[in-house]
Amino acid sequence: MRTSFLLAIIILAVLVSKSWACHEEDTNLDGHKPKTGVGIIVSTEIIVAFSSTTTSCDMYTAYLKSNYEQIAENAAVGGGLHLEGLFAYRGCSRDSLVQLQRAFKVRFESMFPQSDPLGEKFFQRFEELIINENLANKCPPPGESVS
Repeated sequence: MRTSFLLAIIILAVLVSKSWACHEEDTNLDGHKPKTGVGIIVSTEIIVAFSSTTTSCDMYTAYLKSNYEQIAENAAVGGGLHLEGLFAYRGCSRDSLVQLQRAFKVRFESMFPQSDPLGEKFFQRFEELIINENLANKCPPPGESVS
């Protein structure tokens, strides 16, 4: 009886952690303002945010969700670290960087439409851009390039 109860708790803990792994984290792993908390609570929250983002959650997805606004800002000017990070997480080769940056700047309005301010459909738009720019061979799907 005790063994089956312990097993049930372990299974429940695993299932909960799997389902929570891709949650929206409000800290974005960028630290805290002193007003919001200090000490063990902040440390625990950062550890949980980092581990929940890296365990069973796709790093490409996590990066995009936490940096969408900065990626859009970089795309508007045709380059920047967040945009380069997106390409790296997506698995795009370095020699496709200039072409992708140019394509993002030229197609900014369609890549970051006002009708999708949170970027919920960005994945589809990015995949279409890769296909339209004939970069499928230089940008393999994330599952093949990011572990």
